[in-house]
Amino acid sequence: MLIKKHTCWASRTGFDAYRNEKTGAGTASDDTQGLRCSGPVLAGLMTVGALLAVSGCVAPRDCFAGAPEIQALECQASRGDKAAQLAFAERLEAGDGVAADPARAARLYRQAAASTSGSRFIYVPGVDKKPGYVLPVRSGPDRPGLVEAQYRLGLMYLEGRGVGADRNRGLSLIRRAAKAGSAQAKAELEAMGEGL
Repeated sequence: MLIKKHTCWASRTGFDAYRNEKTGAGTASDDTQGLRCSGPVLAGLMTVGALLAVSGCVAPRDCFAGAPEIQALECQASRGDKAAQLAFAERLEAGDGVAADPARAARLYRQAAASTSGSRFIYVPGVDKKPGYVLPVRSGPDRPGLVEAQYRLGLMYLEGRGVGADRNRGLSLIRRAAKAGSAQAKAELEAMGEGL
């Protein structure tokens, strides 16, 4: 959902909705059915539409169904699949089947290494001069970051590939990966003469 200063648009559920925060006036329309409404009905439609989109009732499109492996992997990575982010970053780093792009690989490693919350936040617009608010909704379990991605990002910082060289940050990432159980990270620290 896109939120602007004085408007709120919801289009993930097949309708567009607009509400002016100052006046409270609003309209909603459906491209195919010409639906129009205002006030509390609009707020209800926007809230229900947002909840449906977050809860998964809106069926996601297949990532390039039948597409080549790399395109499907890129699509899955863009949707937040941590394993796909790691695999696609490895290909970008090595130039395996795609043009080498270390900067993009580093961004994907960073995303795959980051822990993500199972919460989503939905803006619920105000009604009848009451202010709007943000509603937290659980949409699944929290997902820890991938240790392998942490280790690989640390190496990129040490070597200055795709990111600015930063020895301290690189060592910090590799140490965290080693503490989380990465045998490669432990071996790398031992080879450099660094401790945990």
